[in-house]
Amino acid sequence: MDQGFISRTALDTSQSSLNSARSTHRAALAAVEMARKSLDDTVLRSPLAGQVSQRFVQPGERVAVDARVVEVIDLSRIEVEATSPRPIRWRFASASAPRCRSKAEAWQTRPQARAASVPASRA
Repeated sequence: MDQGFISRTALDTSQSSLNSARSTHRAALAAVEMARKSLDDTVLRSPLAGQVSQRFVQPGERVAVDARVVEVIDLSRIEVEATSPRPIRWRFASASAPRCRSKAEAWQTRPQARAASVPASRA
């Protein structure tokens, strides 16, 4: 401006356009962040690793915030009872000692099944 290449009015107009573009850019970034958070709210995460044993809603169905969506069972702590025509010992491929024995023998350990409902609000 000091050298006379651009008038003061043109400089002010350009500066105003730049400020407007920066504001529009910040608003767009905020909208992207809100969209990401909304997308994250559509994902259900279980509080424990396990197997879905029961589903209470279908995909795409609208649910209330505190509605039960699925039931997850922790398979590392489940008790199974089965009958056998002859006494047998079972071994499971896990880090623990044998957990099942025939009815004639006492249980070495008796873990209980643990179930958890995953509310729709968990994300």
